[in-house]
Amino acid sequence: MIIKLMSFNIQHGRNHNLAGDVVDLPLMAKVIRDVSPLFVGLQEVYADQPSILSAMTGGSACFGRATIDEGKDYGNAVISHLPVLSCETIPIPDPVKRRYKGYYETRCVMKLSIDCKGKPVTLLVSHFGLNPDEHENAVNTVINIASACGGPVILMGDLNMRPGEAPLQRLASQFADAAKILNHEEWTFPSHCPDRRIDYFWYRDAAPVSIQAYKVVASDHLPLVAEFAL
Repeated sequence: MIIKLMSFNIQHGRNHNLAGDVVDLPLMAKVIRDVSPLFVGLQEVYADQPSILSAMTGGSACFGRATIDEGKDYGNAVISHLPVLSCETIPIPDPVKRRYKGYYETRCVMKLSIDCKGKPVTLLVSHFGLNPDEHENAVNTVINIASACGGPVILMGDLNMRPGEAPLQRLASQFADAAKILNHEEWTFPSHCPDRRIDYFWYRDAAPVSIQAYKVVASDHLPLVAEFAL
């Protein structure tokens, strides 16, 4: 079975074709419909938005709360056209002491078990922090989750690191980087003129078939689309 997956940081639906913070969920939904993935992992989402997007695109929606932003629950979400067997939100611990001057934000990992024609597959959706100590905690969390899972595991999301950074490379103890294996590393940020790769698919016990950045300006990230054989 080949499944098509999308990772998309929608920045709460902000339309980056327009000036100001104009929320345009129909545009985000159109991008999803145009790609037509079986599963979408979304980052930077308010709690009320997944149900709106799923109504526009079909599929079932789940939300994973990471923090509170402007008085509203904020985090990651998924829209799935595959049966969701379970969905769990696992917090990423905040650094005990902030060692850097950058912006800090509490993050999480969504862990889902998906039924792919009778075969359970674990999908992890996350949005890592901006600072190296946050990166370390996020990678530790993902490795701990994956080490307790059997069968195929696919991690997707905005990991806020470029290839080669030390915390990211620690994922190689559990996963392989789909873009690197396929020798197709496309930049995903910023969407209007990409100059870096910070969105990823990492996997275990699956076979990547294709990966590409979907070149459309909607959010500040280009959506990343991958196909895996299971």
